[in-house]
Order: sequence, then structure tokens, then C-alpha cells
Amino acid sequence: MRNETESQVGSSVIHNFTWIIPNFKKIEALAPRPQCFHSPQWTCNICVFDDNGCSYIPLNWRLKFHPNGNSESSQNSISCYLETIFPIDAQPSSRINVNFYIGFYVPVQQGETRILKLVKRRSERHEFLKVKPAWGWPSFCSKTVLNCEGNNNANNTEEPEILLPEMIQRTASALEDDTLVVHVVIITPNPTGIPDEEESMARLTLNSRTAWTAFSQTLNTPNFSDIKFLVEGRTILAHQVILAERSHYFKTLIKNDWTQEIKESKPVHIQDVDYNTFYYVLHYLYSGTLLEISGDTISAKIAQLRKIFIDAEMRKTLEVDAIHELVEVVISELINLISMNTWDSLLLFAWERDIVRLRKAVYRFAKRNWTELRESESFKNILRDANVDVVEDLITSVKT
Repeated sequence: MRNETESQVGSSVIHNFTWIIPNFKKIEALAPRPQCFHSPQWTCNICVFDDNGCSYIPLNWRLKFHPNGNSESSQNSISCYLETIFPIDAQPSSRINVNFYIGFYVPVQQGETRILKLVKRRSERHEFLKVKPAWGWPSFCSKTVLNCEGNNNANNTEEPEILLPEMIQRTASALEDDTLVVHVVIITPNPTGIPDEEESMARLTLNSRTAWTAFSQTLNTPNFSDIKFLVEGRTILAHQVILAERSHYFKTLIKNDWTQEIKESKPVHIQDVDYNTFYYVLHYLYSGTLLEISGDTISAKIAQLRKIFIDAEMRKTLEVDAIHELVEVVISELINLISMNTWDSLLLFAWERDIVRLRKAVYRFAKRNWTELRESESFKNILRDANVDVVEDLITSVKT
């Protein structure tokens, strides 16, 4: 049995899917490791990013479920994965970012009432890729946790936005003891329309920015600061909990490489970046907004944005976080600065760093202004100095 619902909470859309699995112990007994079962598919409308920008389309999802684990190390656990099914014609670069929850429930008697009791829930924020469309937990929960007799004291507290749908709650009285209920929640932004590629990332990070703006005033102040950085001889005071929450890169270093300095209240020396660039990165982690770039000329602003991009790219990890957001924000800022005076340097930077979105934005500008651009000194310089691939790709994009 399955159930699907969709609701709106603030600026987010909550997609619920519930899968009721009867006779679970029998399935468990008959399914040798690593046998996998798939849930029925369900559909969510969601923003899919690729090299062309962002499209808001329906995508199918399903659960991959291993009753006896999917490896020897997880043989005493249930393995559970969320998988998205990209369209066949989707680009290899297609990707989506979502927050999701998966919860396991069992029917239990509570006084005279039969209820569905939460026994395990996990949550994650993840970037699903067409080349790697599934993500989850090899050991989602121990099989013994699902023993109803052991769940009388299980925590059944629910956050309001991820309550089991009322229709499923009402089925508890009719469910046999040997039933497992799996509830999935996927949380996505609620776009006001199909976002264009310059707006899409900003919309996806709206909630994040709103939630963190209040912390921007605490950066580089002594108020409860518990970590300090020394950059080019200057100190920046910060807070471990904010850095770790916003960036997997900083979280890893705080837990490992920087433990001694933190314990002894010594500054962490940052030697791979200049002070201003590092401060811009930290400010984004605290506020979710890019601090206004200082500089008297457009060239100076572009130079600083390039430094921020390079530093943020270096600090990206496989886990999607605020550093990934910063990279996209900087790209959007660079796109806004494309002009007859800057297009050539931005094109070369896009090629150097393989920034597809910036490169395509330059091509669109070149196509709109081709008559003027092809007579410019900057175009002649590109023809003379740039890699042949740059020239060929530029001319091809203008003519198509």
C-alpha cells in the first residue's frame, strides 16, 4: 500500500510518500543478503540543474530497501536508500539538491488506542546526480529495533512539518503487528515559476540565507567566539558551531586538524588565501549573503570575485553546503558584470576554471552584441592569444 501527499509550509513544498509493508518478518526471513526491494514510484516537481541552467520538472523517486542489509558489515541492519529516476534524455551533468527524511514506524497498542510509533528516523541534505542517483544508509537501523515489544518506550515526537499523513495514522488500527511503515519526506523550494539560470540558485538558498542572516553581526566579535584565525598577520574571531554547521570542510578541520590550536586557544594560521578573500568566505557562511565587493573599478571587483571563487572551490566537499551556494552566487555576480570591457577576461576565466554557466552567459552576450564585438580589440586579442578551442566554441555558439 502507498500514499502520496503534497503540502506547502512557508516557502517550501513538503512531498510525503508512505509505503506500508505487511508481513515484514516473513519478507526478512525469505530475503537473503543483499537482496533488494523497490518501493512503488512517486513523483515530485523539482528544480533540476544541468549545464543549461535549471528546469522545474516532475521527477520520479523510489526507495531501495535491503531487509537484511546490503553487505556483511550491515547484516544485522536494514539498508535503505532514496533514489531519483532522471529522464533518459537528461544531461550527464543533471543534479538536484533536496532535504529529505526517512522514518520507520510500527503499529503498537497504547492503552485502548493503536498507533503508529516512530522507531527510527534519519535526515540528510544531499545532491543527487544522474551518474549517482541513489543515496542512503547501509545501516539505516538495527533489525532488533523493529521488534514491537521493544518499542513501547520509543520516541514518538514529531516535528509538525513531517507528521505522518492523517490518512496513514488512521490505518494503524487495521494493521497487523508484523507491519513496517516507511515514511519519506522530500522538502523542496516553492518556486513562483520556472527559474532562469541566474535566479535558480538564489531561490534554492533563500531559506538558508534568511535563517542565518542574524549571525552576520557576530563574525569577528569576541561574543562567545571560540576559534580565531590568523591571516596575513590579522586576526578573525569566529564560532565553531556556525562554521561546522555551514561547511563540511570547516567541520572536518575543526574536528581533526585544528583541535590542538582550539584546545590551547591559539590562532589557526591560514596561509593559502589573503585576508579579504577569507573574510568574504566566512561572512557568507555567517549571513548567507555576499558582502558588497569593495573596489573602485569593475576590474577590481572582478579580480576579488575570482579570488573568492577559487578559494570557495578549493573548500568544496562532496557534501552540498553553503560553500557550494557561495560558488553559485559568485558566478551570478560575474555574469552580471559581463560587458564589452569584460567579456573576454571572463570568458578566459570560465574556460580556465571550467565554469559552464559563466561561459554560456558570455556566449549569449557575444551573440546579442556580435556586430560590435567582432570589431573590438578584445575579440582580436582572443583570436590571437586564446586557445583554439576557445575561439571555435565562441564562434560556433554565436552562429547557432
